[in-house]
Amino acid sequence: SCRGMMAPSTFWVCAALSLAVTSAWSPNMVTVRNGLRCTSPSVQSAIPGRLSLPRQHGVSRRKLQMLVSGTKTVEVIAPDTLERVMKESTEPLIVDFSAESRGCAPCLLLSPQLELIAKEYEGRMRVVKIDTDKCLALTSQMKVTALPTLIFLNKGSTVLRVEGAMMSKKLRAIVDYAFFAGPAPRGVDPAAPVWEAAKVSF
Repeated sequence: SCRGMMAPSTFWVCAALSLAVTSAWSPNMVTVRNGLRCTSPSVQSAIPGRLSLPRQHGVSRRKLQMLVSGTKTVEVIAPDTLERVMKESTEPLIVDFSAESRGCAPCLLLSPQLELIAKEYEGRMRVVKIDTDKCLALTSQMKVTALPTLIFLNKGSTVLRVEGAMMSKKLRAIVDYAFFAGPAPRGVDPAAPVWEAAKVSF
């Protein structure tokens, strides 16, 4: 549950996003942005550049983007900064490759969940974000082919990468597994180099 962890207005949006992800997720629908696959949460979102949540939830694209842009814990960084952070960081690191500025629906759905986790693990783990529209060379270098993609790094080495949006409960479990000796997931091969978020369960 998100209640008790955020302001009422943010909880309302989080609840709507939970419904949107759990009831309208269609992993086979994709849009293409700069050659990247963007898994869509609804049939309406298959239109490139457009975010559509079920209307009954009352969450507009503009309001969702405003909420996402207002968050501060997850820092958007430049490619040269990422290289330095990867070399110097003594904490586990998650790099979120996304295209929120282009209205990538699953990127926007994941962002507030990632904020919750970043706040919860602050001081033990760092989370940064790369805007793929502005960092095409780095995106290609890191072999990112789907949005959003989370790359989990520890001491400069890749531990795991996960493609697709998810809610904070699943993300927390993946963080615990990747960095803090938590239980292994079901639905995916723990040794696989890339996980699909929709298939992961704990």
